[in-house]
Amino acid sequence: MKLCVFGNPIQQSRSPDIHHHFASLCGINVSYDKCLAPLDGFEPTVRRFIALGGKGANVTVPFKEEALALCS
Repeated sequence: MKLCVFGNPIQQSRSPDIHHHFASLCGINVSYDKCLAPLDGFEPTVRRFIALGGKGANVTVPFKEEALALCS
């Protein structure tokens, strides 16, 4: 399962560590990466992730409202 956390900045995020640990405890195989999204390019970055098989994501500030607008 391909997962990601989007942000700008993103290097401080612990989400991949937390989710990899939880997945290992549950016997789930995941790929969970950090993605530095351009401040003016969040939507195309998310759409590219989905097109490449992305199944789920977390979002940090400053993209929370843009993420909500993309939800269906």
